[in-house]
Amino acid sequence: MGVSVNPVCATPVLAGREGELLLVRIRIPSAQLENVLDLLAELPFPINPELEHGHPESSVEFPAYASRTAEIREALHAAGLDSVRIEIQPMLAALANTVAANAVTH
Repeated sequence: MGVSVNPVCATPVLAGREGELLLVRIRIPSAQLENVLDLLAELPFPINPELEHGHPESSVEFPAYASRTAEIREALHAAGLDSVRIEIQPMLAALANTVAANAVTH
């Protein structure tokens, strides 16, 4: 993995041979959390999810390369989990947002 700068917008990105590293957040009805976790465990690449339990909605966050996002969407669709919301953002932007949010609260 390396850090490169996009010459168009001069924004650093984390990238590897599978593309840019992204943060994937799946927002789901809490009742479907276990189904989503089971589905993610079946994908052919490792996922290390961070869970946020809520009511009536929960979320699952994990890093994934850009080349894998279509596979994630297709698996969710094939499992009939069309009610989930998928949010994807560049990993460095997600980290910067977390740092900024923590700075405000401390």
